[in-house]
Amino acid sequence: MTYYAVRRFIRKFDNYASQKKKEYTPRLYGAQFDHIKSVIENSYSRDSSTTCKEIANTLRMQNIHISASQIQRYRCNIGFKRTTTKYCHTIREQNKVARVVFAQDMIARNESFYDCIFTDECTVQRYARLVQDNAPPHISAFTRQKLQDWNVEVLKWPAESPDLNPIELVWGNMKTFIRRRKVRTLPELKSTILEYWENLTPEICEKYINGVKKRLRRVVKRGGGNIIEGRETSSDFEDYAAEENEEV
Repeated sequence: MTYYAVRRFIRKFDNYASQKKKEYTPRLYGAQFDHIKSVIENSYSRDSSTTCKEIANTLRMQNIHISASQIQRYRCNIGFKRTTTKYCHTIREQNKVARVVFAQDMIARNESFYDCIFTDECTVQRYARLVQDNAPPHISAFTRQKLQDWNVEVLKWPAESPDLNPIELVWGNMKTFIRRRKVRTLPELKSTILEYWENLTPEICEKYINGVKKRLRRVVKRGGGNIIEGRETSSDFEDYAAEENEEV
């Protein structure tokens, strides 16, 4: 290769690198971009929780066949960003200490919670321990006395700690399931709740219960403060792995 060929190549590369990157517009859908953009904007104006797959299905019914990943790229170009709403409950300072003590105690005992019934309302049998929140009806003198008379063992739960109770995940997912169905009438609401309940498998419940140990560790790490359900950070995973290796 000659000197001049190398110089032409370098100049061509420098010119390419200095050019501003063009906005992503697939050639196949370039002529239909305005319509696709309009469908995306209208979909999110009606329902901000609309998924890319749902938008792709809408376009498919209009004879525009486009994948969900391409919709995602269009969405980013338009300016929409995917975010998750975070809900946190208030925890007073004295209860943060109680949460840390409870979490450390459960971790030290290697508690599996397999013999616990997590509940707001339920019937109880003798082979299990009852786990309930600290709502006034649950901690009243009458309730405590009745549970004692019935020989029901109650696992003392820290106050302001619904984020540790796996049944709250059930309720949260049920509400999401109902919201996505966009129910409008009471019969629709009842049928949707029953449908969710019928599809709630023991495997799903076991997954929620197995996750309690991770949430306990996060409570300790955050000094008893709020933990936000969802994706843990990489440092969380490193801490979990180190602790599990120590246990082994």
